[in-house]
Amino acid sequence: MTGISRSLAAVMVRRPLAASVVCAGFGVATRAPAAALHLTGWPGSVALVTATVLLVLLAVGPHRHTAAEFLVRSGTFRTPRSPLLVVTMIPIGYLFGQGLLKLLGSPPPADLGQVTLEITHAMAPFLIFTLVIGVAMLFQPRLELTQTHLRVHGLGFPDIPWSDLAAVAQNPAFPRRERGLRVTIARPGGRTASPNGSQREELIPTGMPIDYAFLAAALSHYAGHPEHRAAIGTLAEHDRLIADLRT
Repeated sequence: MTGISRSLAAVMVRRPLAASVVCAGFGVATRAPAAALHLTGWPGSVALVTATVLLVLLAVGPHRHTAAEFLVRSGTFRTPRSPLLVVTMIPIGYLFGQGLLKLLGSPPPADLGQVTLEITHAMAPFLIFTLVIGVAMLFQPRLELTQTHLRVHGLGFPDIPWSDLAAVAQNPAFPRRERGLRVTIARPGGRTASPNGSQREELIPTGMPIDYAFLAAALSHYAGHPEHRAAIGTLAEHDRLIADLRT
């Protein structure tokens, strides 16, 4: 059972699109027992979807995937997205199934305007929820390692050129709000990185499904080895990096 749980968590991180499709299909499937059990009202539907989500989270939660590896995507190394957002595809699938069944059960509309109105009315909950989750995924904190810089998403500070990354260190576990990685950014050639001096510090907080010791070592590696940056984004370089950091 433990192996299955870890595999589920790993798939959600490594193959989020495929996992999202499966979760959405699972959500659509929950519409049938809801109708069979006469749980067509909001309380019953919400209870059933919530129970389904909790069951998946219980299966995945104890073994959240925090492997020492990146996702290799579009010529970059990326930190994975949270599997929790993948699980939200279950209620999205349920709402889609609910809207689809509502459309199929309605009498044929008289004109095109009525068709548009019925589709909008049936799919409104699905579209609204999908939009909310889409925005959450868009602004979810993550990092991308490119050949020239560390690209930062959703952390409140700008991208960092490798030549400006002076140091990376893990923070102690206390206080909680300061956990994560602290990066020191120094401008070469005497240019200042902050109004108060030649360098500044930024915090990369915990929460991303990746091993933070590995992340710190990888960032330090590329900051100190410019000869390896040109290969960032390739599977061969990813394998070399992991082998190098394990020795």
